[in-house]
Amino acid sequence: MTQLSSAYLSKRNVDQLKHEELEDLDFHLQSRRQSLLQKMDQINRDLRDLENDQQKVVAELSKRRQHT
Repeated sequence: MTQLSSAYLSKRNVDQLKHEELEDLDFHLQSRRQSLLQKMDQINRDLRDLENDQQKVVAELSKRRQHT
């Protein structure tokens, strides 16, 4: 008996699912995976932008400290 880690079927085993249920679940899991990957890509882009902005701010602060 193989249980899924998914919260969707936490009380059921894979071997208890009907063929149609497995296909539906497979589609759902693939869609969910794609959605999460897209969110991760966006988070990574946002993080890179934030880090670049922070580097610019730190450089400007350093430059201003040298002139005082």
